[in-house]
Amino acid sequence: MRRYADPKPATRALPPAVPRLSAPREVFPADDLPLVRPYYTAHEQQRRQAAATARLQQWAAPRIPAPRMPEGDLLAPTPVTFDDLAKVTRVWIAQQERKQAAGVGA
Repeated sequence: MRRYADPKPATRALPPAVPRLSAPREVFPADDLPLVRPYYTAHEQQRRQAAATARLQQWAAPRIPAPRMPEGDLLAPTPVTFDDLAKVTRVWIAQQERKQAAGVGA
């Protein structure tokens, strides 16, 4: 036996006894009490309705969307008047001429 070991087992005091609940003063019939609160029932009904509406809209939507092909230069500003269109056209022609003079393929 080791000198520092205590030969007696350690004892702990038991916790005090938990008091028992008393019997209910009144007994309510189960048919008189709603088991689920009305606001919870309404919330669940709204969730089911929203899910059904989403499913219906998904089923009614077209399966393949119509293709939308962009036309023209998407980065160029949209010409508003004839003068704007003429200016943009002159700039484009000048760019094409510079490309041909530099030997870059058009």
